[in-house]
Amino acid sequence: MELWEMLHFIMVKKIILGKSACYFNLKESVDKNFILYVLSSPYFLNYAQKEATGATIKNVSLKTMREFLVPIPSIKEQQTIVRKLDALSAETKKLETIYQTKINDLEELKKSVLQKAFSGELKTEKLNFMSNEIVLKSFGIRLPLVSVLNIT
Repeated sequence: MELWEMLHFIMVKKIILGKSACYFNLKESVDKNFILYVLSSPYFLNYAQKEATGATIKNVSLKTMREFLVPIPSIKEQQTIVRKLDALSAETKKLETIYQTKINDLEELKKSVLQKAFSGELKTEKLNFMSNEIVLKSFGIRLPLVSVLNIT
């Protein structure tokens, strides 16, 4: 998560801070976006979950936060890591959008096929059970025939 996304979350969402909150005063040799990635990583989240106390409401004490060891490469390496993670994040969001579009398109195709099937419009020319596919000419689709043993 990029810093602006975190700030947007804090500024837009209603949040409640308990009796204590932890903040970091970073040295100039530490990139704030790098720290944001560290704090949103499984490395930190597993640590925080393991160290959290409380039965109903989990709390990570300031002492525990102070004891957390952060891997700090040079500022140049931090910035390189942040650029790469930002690029991966952008690519992931792009792929998620493409994936969701494909899911939506498949849902529309499914509705269309079912509508045609129930209205009697969906027909195949001849079912050749020696073939390994069925052609739905009205859709321009070839469907592979798969043994029932392979789907159950």
